[in-house]
Amino acid sequence: MQVGDEIEVKVLEVDLDRERISLSLKQTLQDPWNEFASSHQVGELVYGRVTKLVPFGAFVQVGEGIEGLVHISEMATHHVELPEQVVSPGDELWVKIIDIDLQRRRISLSIKQAEEGGEVAAEYREAFGEHAYDEQGNYVGNIDYSSFDPENESQAAWADLAAEYSGGEPAPPASSPPVDEA
Repeated sequence: MQVGDEIEVKVLEVDLDRERISLSLKQTLQDPWNEFASSHQVGELVYGRVTKLVPFGAFVQVGEGIEGLVHISEMATHHVELPEQVVSPGDELWVKIIDIDLQRRRISLSIKQAEEGGEVAAEYREAFGEHAYDEQGNYVGNIDYSSFDPENESQAAWADLAAEYSGGEPAPPASSPPVDEA
């Protein structure tokens, strides 16, 4: 804020003896935790960014000022000794909300369960377009696989599988790998 800006505040206290008024800007703003809890539910998929690794898991930012924990047991289907075996700070990924504890301001997340799929949070359906989701909220995409140029047979196979699931056209054959003429 700058001098001269007009803002809304809440009056906290009026001290007539000292001729002072206590005001709060913070109390006029909606609590980001309440906002997140009212617009998301357990079982939804949300997109987040890994902010910090700890011995018991990873913190993932899933909203403005909102971080949740992916416990080490929810990182992968296989046993994970250290979180850095699965993620690194700065990684962006889909996570599933498995618990929201508004009282303690804690959100439990799962990478493992997100990989199984599920309903995508409404904010993402709006961003990517309703046409990209089926009736259950599962992402079905709107990718033109025919324009994808796979670099190897493995990429071509994955593109064909993705096209098969979405009802799109299969990818063209893999490009020939460059030949080293040394």
